[in-house]
Amino acid sequence: EWKNGKNRFEKRGEKAWGLFINEECIAFAGVNIDPYIENNDGTIGRLRHVYVAQKYRGLGLSKVLVSTALEYAKKYFKVVRLSTNNPVARHLYESFGFTDTGETKNGKPILSIIL
Repeated sequence: EWKNGKNRFEKRGEKAWGLFINEECIAFAGVNIDPYIENNDGTIGRLRHVYVAQKYRGLGLSKVLVSTALEYAKKYFKVVRLSTNNPVARHLYESFGFTDTGETKNGKPILSIIL
């Protein structure tokens, strides 16, 4: 999405973070205005594309990225949402206070946190 210009994290409150070793991006996360909320007034964000390369998992990098993203998001958003069907990722998000909304997106449960 970055390369094709679909998502550049350029709107108000949007930002992306990458962790690199030399030129290799080993972990990534971003926050967008939630594009799936109809009539979003810009106060509902979405945690997007949280990823850690396989060989770097288990080092706490996802916790660093999620905590950084949420701390930043507090300045711009009232709520942050995400979707996942990965039980390990869900456990991570719930440890930050995300809860199940009862909604789904493409078959994945949606979680949210009030900031």
